[in-house]
Amino acid sequence: WTGRSWFFPLEQKGLAIGDFNMIDATTALIIERDNGEGTADRACAAGQKGPDCFHDLAKFKRIVKIEMTDANVGKSVRKIGYIDLMKIADPDRKAKQGAIDGVLPFPFFTIENVDVVDLAGGIIVVGNDNNLPFSSSRDPKKADDNELVLLSVKELLAAK
Repeated sequence: WTGRSWFFPLEQKGLAIGDFNMIDATTALIIERDNGEGTADRACAAGQKGPDCFHDLAKFKRIVKIEMTDANVGKSVRKIGYIDLMKIADPDRKAKQGAIDGVLPFPFFTIENVDVVDLAGGIIVVGNDNNLPFSSSRDPKKADDNELVLLSVKELLAAK
């Protein structure tokens, strides 16, 4: 242990970190997420709860690239950029389930995995843990699959 530390300021109150993985000696990817799940097309009516709809929708799901250097030891990390996991572009319609009009939302409460697959190619993998049988983010009446999505994020990984 180096004895050095940094602070990751959450974007807003009520968010949590789902995962953290280093890219190299000074940069990392962090999952920052809310506790919501599900999409608006299956939302409960205002003020309602029930087994057939989502009452606490997923709104904030991000992969954030950060930097931790000697210059910011003991201070906040430098946030370099992020991707919005609720708006994953899928123009070629590769998603097997969940895409809506060429956009794949990743509306899971338990997004808990991010890692670089191919740094030069700009590919990362993001995954959810379904906590079987307790998570239901695609269909409120059905337990989620564990989903992994490969994302081409060359610009994010190259960002300084």
